[in-house]
Amino acid sequence: SEMCIRDRPTASKEKTNTKSLFPKRRVVTEAMFETFELDTLFFIFYFQKGTYEQYMASKVLKSRTWRFHKKYSTWFKRLEKPRITTSDYEQGTYVFFDFEQGWCQRKKADFKFKYCYLCLLYTSDAADDLLCVDLGGRRFIKKK
Repeated sequence: SEMCIRDRPTASKEKTNTKSLFPKRRVVTEAMFETFELDTLFFIFYFQKGTYEQYMASKVLKSRTWRFHKKYSTWFKRLEKPRITTSDYEQGTYVFFDFEQGWCQRKKADFKFKYCYLCLLYTSDAADDLLCVDLGGRRFIKKK
């Protein structure tokens, strides 16, 4: 038997308290972030902007020797010891996370990583305006 639109139950006009249904503390602990695979960490970083979870994902990526490049807004990791190292940059072979074209890691040979684009720790408040903070809490603002 089919139900006509007019026969469907209507929504209650009473307000439902859903606040009690949400966890009262963080469900994912700091220690759990250490166990996440790279894809999970990258997903959290790019899709949980402005959250504690984004901050924790960036912290774990950094601990796994990934570096955030401010100009390209993506993560890089050395594949080998840099062939050239100066006070302003290093040059060598890197892998980077391509979140725009394929959600994968790509190899970049002979890449010049300028230190002025290195973000020491990417934070949630930096998601859109590329401000960075080191572990001591000092802000490094992108120069124009």
